[in-house]
Amino acid sequence: GWQTANWPRMAGEVSCLHEDAAGQLWLAGEQGVWRFPSSALRAGALPAQIHRGRVLSLSEGRRGEIWFGTAEGDLVRVATNAPAGGGRVVWHFPSPVTALREDAEGNFWVGTAADGLHRLKPRQLRCLPFAENQEGPAAPCLFESPGGQLEWITPAGTRLQYRDGEFVPRERLALPAGVVVRTACVTTNGDLWIGTAGDGLFRQRGDAVVQFTERAGLSGNTVEVVWPDALGGVWIGTRNGGLNSITRGVIHRVNTPWGFTGNYASCLAEATNGDLWIGTTGDGLFQFRAGRFVTDGWATNLPSGNVRSLCAAVDGVIWVGTSRGLCRLKDGAISAYAGKT
Repeated sequence: GWQTANWPRMAGEVSCLHEDAAGQLWLAGEQGVWRFPSSALRAGALPAQIHRGRVLSLSEGRRGEIWFGTAEGDLVRVATNAPAGGGRVVWHFPSPVTALREDAEGNFWVGTAADGLHRLKPRQLRCLPFAENQEGPAAPCLFESPGGQLEWITPAGTRLQYRDGEFVPRERLALPAGVVVRTACVTTNGDLWIGTAGDGLFRQRGDAVVQFTERAGLSGNTVEVVWPDALGGVWIGTRNGGLNSITRGVIHRVNTPWGFTGNYASCLAEATNGDLWIGTTGDGLFQFRAGRFVTDGWATNLPSGNVRSLCAAVDGVIWVGTSRGLCRLKDGAISAYAGKT
């Protein structure tokens, strides 16, 4: 095709052309994605998924983002003012993404080569921009404060809050060098609790930071989950150390005498009636009510003893994600939506 002196030389198929609301021209095809007149975004600056195969479709969203569909089935979002590397893969389909369009209601329609048409509703898929100075894409602990503030702590200890449609840095936690954050929560009294991979548990109260480890009585130094209780303390699920609680600074190991036999507490959730539900790896599901563990018999009917996630719904339903599918618990009855083993 024709060239101008200011444009880089391009070869191969150009499958998509689009001028965005800012007047920038986007080109996509066999060599990936180019944007003009800006020179900040170059072929190779976007996610590798764009360059792994051809870009087949392109569309601009109402919020100013550009969406790309690839021959490999990747759906990629890029902000029109993104610097180099600003794109992110947000969805993957089994077959090539051949058509993209957002309708007046904000629904995003995705046409594929072999899997039909898909509709992504506004609340079903939303891509949040990362803070520019956060350490990486991992988000191991996303939690809500008692005041309803959505927060996120990166593995290296940067605390971010969700404000005006994006996560922005709030503070750098005063943790020792080399500590890797796995989970966190905020209790009703404002304490921030941070579970780590191998360094136990930290409590940040104002500017003071206190560490709890096996030497202080914690049953394990790798914390998988930490959950606030009604008294300002926390429940702590550890890897290979079972369940713990901390109330007024005192550690309690919750083990067999209490009725808890799990060794690897992987997830926690509190129901609307105050019951605490504990998911484990290998030992199934436990229910803690009014100071004791309750055995109703249904836990043995789970498709797997490996519980990966828990969600307590407002209608009293407990949703249980296992290694062999999803289960719904309600009024002592269990419904299994098992997947392939």
